[in-house]
Amino acid sequence: MNPKLSDRLYVKGRRGLFVVVSVEDGTAHVMALDGAPRVIKVRLDEVEPEPDMEARSQKDEQGSI
Repeated sequence: MNPKLSDRLYVKGRRGLFVVVSVEDGTAHVMALDGAPRVIKVRLDEVEPEPDMEARSQKDEQGSI
């Protein structure tokens, strides 16, 4: 995976969602979105993209979509 700045992703062996702050040769610096604001360095083979979330359809007052 080749993440870009501001991509949201998961890191193997760590809990929560992270955001990419920089990418270098074979590594990325990521910061957790929850918890203490610290940056960690991880190998690119340890990151997994955030699954795409589909927007829910809104129902009107009668319950129709």
